[in-house]
Amino acid sequence: MKRNRFAFLLFVTSLLFLPVFVSAQAVISVLPVGHENLPDIGDLLSVNIDIADGKGVTGFEFKLTYSDAVLEFSEAKLGDFLPAGAFAVPPKVEGGTILYGATAIGATAVGTNGTLATFTFKVLAQKESDLTFLSAKLSDAVAKEITSTTKAVTIKAEVEEQKLTENNEIEQIKDDDNQEVDPILVGDSAVLSVNPAKVVSPSVGETLNIGVSIANATDVAGFEFKLAYDDTALEFSGIKLGSYLPTGAFAVPVKAEAGTVLYGATAIGAKSVKSNGELASLSFNVIMAKPSVIEFLSAKLSDPNAKEIPSSNVGAKIIIKEAEPVITERQSGGQSLNLQATITEEGQPVNLQTIVSEYKDGKVAAKGTFIEYQVKFSQDSAIKTGGVYIHTDKGNILGPDGLQAMRSVEDTEDSTWTHARISLDPIAGEKIVAITTGTRIDSAPKGLFSMLVDNIQLTDGDKIVESIWLSKDKLDDQSELKVYGDQVGVEQVKMDVAEEKVSVEPKDKMLTSWGQIKSDK
Repeated sequence: MKRNRFAFLLFVTSLLFLPVFVSAQAVISVLPVGHENLPDIGDLLSVNIDIADGKGVTGFEFKLTYSDAVLEFSEAKLGDFLPAGAFAVPPKVEGGTILYGATAIGATAVGTNGTLATFTFKVLAQKESDLTFLSAKLSDAVAKEITSTTKAVTIKAEVEEQKLTENNEIEQIKDDDNQEVDPILVGDSAVLSVNPAKVVSPSVGETLNIGVSIANATDVAGFEFKLAYDDTALEFSGIKLGSYLPTGAFAVPVKAEAGTVLYGATAIGAKSVKSNGELASLSFNVIMAKPSVIEFLSAKLSDPNAKEIPSSNVGAKIIIKEAEPVITERQSGGQSLNLQATITEEGQPVNLQTIVSEYKDGKVAAKGTFIEYQVKFSQDSAIKTGGVYIHTDKGNILGPDGLQAMRSVEDTEDSTWTHARISLDPIAGEKIVAITTGTRIDSAPKGLFSMLVDNIQLTDGDKIVESIWLSKDKLDDQSELKVYGDQVGVEQVKMDVAEEKVSVEPKDKMLTSWGQIKSDK
């Protein structure tokens, strides 16, 4: 009977991990209880894990990270947010992380705000410490995940430690009257830091590179550190030994798991002759662009006699650049992508594509996102169908639809710029391998093709997610563009980045721009 009950509890707990989303937006936060700063060394620090705007919650699970050089986990207590009868899974504490969860069977929290849990820590050192969520999940009564965000907390030391500036210089500590005071150090003056100290997150699918540096150190023959990062935002991809240790130093194979990286190296019978340098460089794949931190869970330095060298450490913050609104209008003039060609036969297929962006490993197309851009055709262009095309690893191609193909063009010397939007919903989940500009048509009239394209953006409909090709970023780019795929039904092809111009009917088989005609008059 006990075995059946235990199996049932495991089954219910596992339902928390089902990746199904609803529209609620709850906030899970860490808040210290009764202390703004760290208590004295040896005393206890309590923090609440609170929830706000949580509707229909029956269970939760989160993973919290903290510096185990500053705090030692002591106890976890289930809060009063879940209904009576809820049970908690025993906390799993490992290497500066706590995994904790609870659920209520057949019942839902009646409120929207409250305390999920209270954690107690013993203070080991007076040093600023971050308590940060590596992950957090809420579930409703049918095991659907409730969308949530998290808020971390930084608990300051009662006595400040010596820190580094972004230029790896010692930052002078000041009192409340802005007067410089002598710092009280945690240990000696050696400092390990993650650099850059503040960095803007690259786009999803791109790589974030950081370094672990050392400053003000002497007699170092080896090191070991453990970093924590948000594995919902970053995916560890590699590490390389730096140049700080002497030639011949060897590294222990990296151990990366559940949002942590453990790494170390040593030099046998030798020590570094430098006081400053780089211990290691790390790379991460960005899987979600969001604010997070990379911090030390532990860090140790040793001399040639394997004696530990006192040190302190400083982590890094990853920030998000505020998204810009979608560019929907393109003024005349300036540079743009220019495509010109002569269609050789009447009623035959035409394909002319130039590469704008390629993704070697593929870029996953997300539902609810768009490719947006502006396009302009010459008045005398025989076809006015074309623009941006998205190619996937499944062989699918998205491009301008029939409405654009039928778009009327003003009867003026040159047509006007028109904004276009292509939804990526039809290819959601597939990997984009290339984005091109050009035209694809099954039956084209003979004559001129002349088109301009600018401001190609990946958007969420309101904000720019990724700038793919913007003329304002290409002011010095005069390079020739390359054909993508098979060129069909055209000759005298010209593709470049140049000042805006659209061509008129060829004269004596030469493409002529309006700017050239006007200058001849």
